[in-house]
Amino acid sequence: MKEEAPEWVTAVGVTALVLLLVALALIAAGGWTWFAKFLESAAPAWVQAVGSIVAIGVAVAVPARQQRRQAKDEKRRHWEGRLATARSCYLACDEAAQTMSYISRKLRDNVELPFRLRTERVADLLATLQTLLGKDIPPELLKDLLTIQRELSYTQMALKQLWTANTVSRKRADAAEARERRVSEALYGLTTRHQLHEWIQSENGPRVTNPKLDFSDMLE
Repeated sequence: MKEEAPEWVTAVGVTALVLLLVALALIAAGGWTWFAKFLESAAPAWVQAVGSIVAIGVAVAVPARQQRRQAKDEKRRHWEGRLATARSCYLACDEAAQTMSYISRKLRDNVELPFRLRTERVADLLATLQTLLGKDIPPELLKDLLTIQRELSYTQMALKQLWTANTVSRKRADAAEARERRVSEALYGLTTRHQLHEWIQSENGPRVTNPKLDFSDMLE
């Protein structure tokens, strides 16, 4: 895209041209012979000098404007990228919160009963969070993201142990409920940072927010 000259450079050039035309008109109308002689001898040098000044101004100002525009565009792209990563974190953590809620509810409903849940879904969530942690995560989101990852790891371990025990104890159900609560608190903290709260509440929120998920694939 061709860069236009700054307004002040254009103004200098137009002003010089207008003054030259006015001078020529005065010479033609009033017979300013002394000024005609001056123009004949010195005007070319003055015109060249003004043109050189304008050219120098353009050479300095245009790259400077281009650099400012590029810096502004790079800053915008940087923050858009960070916001996109933050949104991905929110969606993954929202799914984690729904998963933890489902696990907690199922364990409470089956205390002292033979019951088991599959662990593949939790493993997939952990892999997703690990991938996100390898990206440029906004620092303000990192604490909550790590909290959710840790609670998912504990949940995965607890579900594997449940396959051996085969019976849901009250202690195991209480621990699952505590992990669900910590994940929900971390998700709330995450949504209030990095403009995510405004994004979630905006018209674009429902288009990308997770719907209520189906966890029937976790049942044995």
